[in-house]
Amino acid sequence: EKLAKNFPQIIGIKDSTANLYDKIKIENFSIFVGSELRLLDNLKIGGAGIISATINVTSSMAKNVYDSFKKGKVSEINDQLISVRKVFDKYNLISGLHSYKAQEDPSYKNVIPPLKILNNDDTKNLIMELKKLKFKKAA
Repeated sequence: EKLAKNFPQIIGIKDSTANLYDKIKIENFSIFVGSELRLLDNLKIGGAGIISATINVTSSMAKNVYDSFKKGKVSEINDQLISVRKVFDKYNLISGLHSYKAQEDPSYKNVIPPLKILNNDDTKNLIMELKKLKFKKAA
């Protein structure tokens, strides 16, 4: 609150911790959640939306949830969006995302240490769990 007051050029934050999005109320200040798990809750209390690494593959689903909410509806896709995020959360998020994307484009195997691609078993499990959810990544 002090930063927003003293530096008016700060007009929003990403709350990756989920410690702030439902507590801070500052006029003309946007709060974005860092996980699909809290997107709808964030919107319900006046939040701005989401900034998340997994949006690289869930953007069409998150957009559906966002657009539906803005029309006064709750998207049926929200539960699937949350389930997909929970699958990625079982692993190091960035490693899991890169391992998933590397299925189409091997350049995603390039990560900077200490990160690394998931091992073969974890990659297979990640892909299998996402298939069970009938997940199709964003185009």
